[in-house]
Amino acid sequence: MNLQLRVCIKYLLSSVCVLFSFAFNSVADSSSLKIYVYDLPRWKNSSTFGDSSNFEDISDSDYGLDQIFPEVLKNSTYVTTKPEEADYFFADAWIFWPHALNHMDDILLDIRAFGPWFDRKNGSDHIFVITADQGRCQYEEKEGRKPHHAVRNSIFIQHYGGSLHSNDFFNEDLTKRWGGELDRLMTMTEALRSRDGCTAPNIRCTEDVYGRLTPFLCHIPYQDIVVPPAVFERRPPHPCLHCHFGVHNEMAWKTPYTHPELISPSHTRDTLLFHAGHALFQKDNGFYSLGARQNMIEMFGRGQKPGYELAEEPLGSNYWTKLLKSKFCLGTTGTGWGSRFKVALVHGCIPVIMMDGVKNEFEEQLPLMEYTVRIPGYMAYRTPQILDELVTSGRAAQMQENLKCAWRLHWWRSPHGKAFEVVMCELKRRKLELPKGRIHIDFKTCSIKCIDEIIPIVDSGNNFLSA
Repeated sequence: MNLQLRVCIKYLLSSVCVLFSFAFNSVADSSSLKIYVYDLPRWKNSSTFGDSSNFEDISDSDYGLDQIFPEVLKNSTYVTTKPEEADYFFADAWIFWPHALNHMDDILLDIRAFGPWFDRKNGSDHIFVITADQGRCQYEEKEGRKPHHAVRNSIFIQHYGGSLHSNDFFNEDLTKRWGGELDRLMTMTEALRSRDGCTAPNIRCTEDVYGRLTPFLCHIPYQDIVVPPAVFERRPPHPCLHCHFGVHNEMAWKTPYTHPELISPSHTRDTLLFHAGHALFQKDNGFYSLGARQNMIEMFGRGQKPGYELAEEPLGSNYWTKLLKSKFCLGTTGTGWGSRFKVALVHGCIPVIMMDGVKNEFEEQLPLMEYTVRIPGYMAYRTPQILDELVTSGRAAQMQENLKCAWRLHWWRSPHGKAFEVVMCELKRRKLELPKGRIHIDFKTCSIKCIDEIIPIVDSGNNFLSA
């Protein structure tokens, strides 16, 4: 960007003018954000984890972000090969899947071999992709199995948005234990007010660098970034590992916004609220979905509420047709995070988020209220009144219009995906130390405003906004 300044000096009856020209970069220009990528090849090899199988591409599965994020990053303009000029550092490693074990200690040894960069800012400018069910809580030190304090200041790009480990609050016999100890809000309040938060029940703690015990969060708000999973973003046909919901049905890989042949069934959304998937009412699985699926089924399922279809098991290939015929779809967690929010959204069904204490993907970055609904568990009984009001007021129809633009912000793979740009915009905001705030979406032009840069969301290849 150029700025020109004309300076004139008047002397007696004449004047002399000089034109000064200044050049500077816009703060939101992509070149203003530089990320150095650590190449860690031994942490991207299945043999490293003792897996004899031929583990290859999982980038379109539940745990595929380990692969798809570095792929998108390396194809962007944000990468630098000079660590001394980097704003952030990214560890290109498969940290969770397929091994589901902790190797963070060894990965940090390899990172430190690159130079002093990790310890320069205590890891606060380092980024790790974590797909574990309970986020950073699943990464423990080898000695003592404590939550890993070395990466306490680092940025975790993960799917789990809960501060507390959900399994610690379920599977308890309330005839033998006081229920207040299992109330997450009461527990967090007690830990906040206590001089020693580690004395509060079910609070996981770790030692800081000074040997002091401090509470450890699974998701650190506005430090970690909760992002969409990569599931169902199909790469050209290949065997898909860890894929669910009858993915061999072609409809699993399609959205009505890019495949007009799906538009017809989506125009008759006669089911008001839909959900299908395991409910797991058994006691041993009490933590599953934080009780949200179970409560909704007990109150409105099994034919109790007309227009509500809340199945207790997966529906197979019929699942995709049901999504296209429903106005609202229940989006809950599973064992930690869930993929149903994204699956609903990209099929034009307004997600109804119900997961107390767990932030949804991009909840800190995007105005989700423009195209989704969030209902606290204690208000679940009011779901019919809430959804009916959204429909009769016309807001539901507007939300579905907004979905035609916003779904791309929850998609990774090009040419449609813009989830990566949301992450980059958040990193730019932090670099500039700007106040926290949600990114503005202009649904009429289908674009987002990142700092002072307008970024189009619609790709030039496929645009079915009028669908």
